[in-house]
Amino acid sequence: MSWTTWSTEQKESLVTFVRQTLLSQQEEVLLRMQKLNESLANETKSSAGDKFETSREMINQEINQAEAQLANVQNQLNIFAKTSFDAKTKCQPGALFTTGNFTYFWSVALGKVEFEGLKIMCFSSVSPFAKTALDKKAGEKVGMPGNQMELLWVV
Repeated sequence: MSWTTWSTEQKESLVTFVRQTLLSQQEEVLLRMQKLNESLANETKSSAGDKFETSREMINQEINQAEAQLANVQNQLNIFAKTSFDAKTKCQPGALFTTGNFTYFWSVALGKVEFEGLKIMCFSSVSPFAKTALDKKAGEKVGMPGNQMELLWVV
């Protein structure tokens, strides 16, 4: 795949890839929660009551962390489902664009992903970068002051 431009079909493939990545994350968290709940159910009370309570509390804390991760992934899936990924001419949610140094996908906060041999930064609307990129077109600059880059194309 070329850094110079992307077709709408290539962008659709990226959309599918990101959706699958989010669904995989959701499945991993659900599996981890299932294993933690099984561990909690299998925890037997021993004569050393403090040890039993400490172990159960640690498992409960891990379950709470997994529940927070699950809520985050589900929130990202909801945002992703509401985003329009049709062709764009300016930077906005659903846009794919490059500065030459990097390719960016305005979707959800996944960070850097590798797709078909390219590193792509997936970011959300709440990121500081999104505020610098909003409504910019090819030829304009994005990024923080002192670290601005020219947009080469937007799809």
